[in-house]
Amino acid sequence: QLGLINVADTSSGYSLGLINIIKNGYHKVSLYSNETINTNISLKTGNANLYTILFIGMNISNQEKIKTAGIGIGHDFILNKRLAIGLEITGQLLYLGNWDADNLLNRLQSNFQFQLFKGFTIFGGPTYAIYNGDSAAGSSAPGYKQNIVPSRHTNFGNATKGWLGFNAGITIM
Repeated sequence: QLGLINVADTSSGYSLGLINIIKNGYHKVSLYSNETINTNISLKTGNANLYTILFIGMNISNQEKIKTAGIGIGHDFILNKRLAIGLEITGQLLYLGNWDADNLLNRLQSNFQFQLFKGFTIFGGPTYAIYNGDSAAGSSAPGYKQNIVPSRHTNFGNATKGWLGFNAGITIM
């Protein structure tokens, strides 16, 4: 299926869309944290072959605020009833108190998922982030995070940086 909104009773193939409503598919809500943003919530719809991720997040802090929204896709490699590895690619816009700055963060993440009981899974794993944005001092508003890029990073040009990070959280189905 290919469309803005895909609706199906079941799907053993691939549904690529902004929202995939599959009655017998994924309807997952995840709460998670990573090295850049400490509070995120996502909705994953589709199936193990391909699911769409819509998410929002914010850094809860008085001096390092960040607000974000993004989209992504993922695939779950099912190992057994309790174990899976999710491979996801996401893109997001970071708001740092200044609408004039373009701050884009793309992530490739692998989540090792362990189902504690039906409907509740914990996950975590390594990520690789690529950030393209204005990293000049003062580009963020007061109270917002001033430096997104960690000290250990790779330069891909003047405004593009990459680094290893982490992702960890819980999923409710």
